[in-house]
Amino acid sequence: MDVGKAVELCLHYVQACPGTAVCKFGVQDSLGLGMEIESFFSGMDLPAKVKIGISGCPFCCGESFVRDIGIFGKKKGWTFIIGGSSARRPRIGDILKEDLSKDEVIDLTTRCLQQYKDKAKKKERMARFVDRIGIENLKESLF
Repeated sequence: MDVGKAVELCLHYVQACPGTAVCKFGVQDSLGLGMEIESFFSGMDLPAKVKIGISGCPFCCGESFVRDIGIFGKKKGWTFIIGGSSARRPRIGDILKEDLSKDEVIDLTTRCLQQYKDKAKKKERMARFVDRIGIENLKESLF
């Protein structure tokens, strides 16, 4: 019997708001970025499940601040957030970098997931990982 994606230790889903496709507030193409990220990272083995939220504007309808990785658009580019959680111990994610291009977002997502894969404990979600190693240590290792 195959195990479904909902219980595997991998990217569970990318949640994206409509962004510029439908919303009058959208300033970035969140659906396009979401589809690209999901296809790029789908099936990647990770220490725990990972959920990504992408929003086309700072209203964050894609729940960017409470996802393992969050991304939201502004006129100058994308803002990248890490370590959010809406679980039993909620945590607002930390902003890692702002004014990123789409390619820079994908590169930073790759580097963050690689750090997470290399240093997180099995079943340790991103919020607990960031708490354990510290946001400043994570920034140092990424930049």
